[in-house]
Amino acid sequence: MPSLLSNRTLIKISGNDSFKFIQNIITNDLNGCTESKSIYAMMLSPLGRFLFDMFIINHSSAYLLDVSRNSLESLLQRLALYKLNLDVTIEKPPENVWYISANKISDLNYT
Repeated sequence: MPSLLSNRTLIKISGNDSFKFIQNIITNDLNGCTESKSIYAMMLSPLGRFLFDMFIINHSSAYLLDVSRNSLESLLQRLALYKLNLDVTIEKPPENVWYISANKISDLNYT
């Protein structure tokens, strides 16, 4: 049975440079993120201070960042700052995030 996650949200990052973009701004190795395995990572300031934490899901040639809804706007601003001239599309999340199960990620509709 699906459950509404009112305190979580998803940001979709896609494009030819999405791997490079994410790999350069997180604390974990994105190579560990596969279609069947998500990873946990953090984003730090240039001084090494904690900014955000997230789960990263590799889904349909894109990456989904599962983040706290409270940090959404500040994270989107930070991602736009680091985007520079990379071929990356950052999409705002759907209104609600529903947890179904890890086995149902293939059925996720991001719209």
